[in-house]
Amino acid sequence: MKNKKEFLQTVECYLVMLLLFLVFFGSIYIAGEISGSNEILSELPDFSWDMINTWDEIKNKSN
Repeated sequence: MKNKKEFLQTVECYLVMLLLFLVFFGSIYIAGEISGSNEILSELPDFSWDMINTWDEIKNKSN
């Protein structure tokens, strides 16, 4: 019984932390979109497969 209670408290803690995380970063995102002065998501870099090293490139660099 004690173990189940601790598990439920742990799950509750993680859910509260997730909710606070979403509220915090969501409010930053919404404020940025409302102000229109900057688009937060456009600041993230665009990733492509060209940025990832292949095993051949890794082996050649070590030689």
